[in-house]
Amino acid sequence: MIRIFADFNCQDEDGSVRLSVDGSLEDIHRAIVPLRDGMRVVLYVPDELQVQADLKFDKNREIWTAKPDFNTLRHYR
Repeated sequence: MIRIFADFNCQDEDGSVRLSVDGSLEDIHRAIVPLRDGMRVVLYVPDELQVQADLKFDKNREIWTAKPDFNTLRHYR
């Protein structure tokens, strides 16, 4: 599963995380497979947490967003 850095301070009203910060864009560009709507990925904050999420491309803003599934949340120790 592709891992993408997430800044959880960049969330939309529906809880989707905007993947437009430098760390997210770097991980997206390094992805081996092309991203697609509905793809399951892992969002992470280094040394803090990771959570699975579903991708969606926002055509209006031309950015990827991801809706976290907090049932999969894991904190690093």
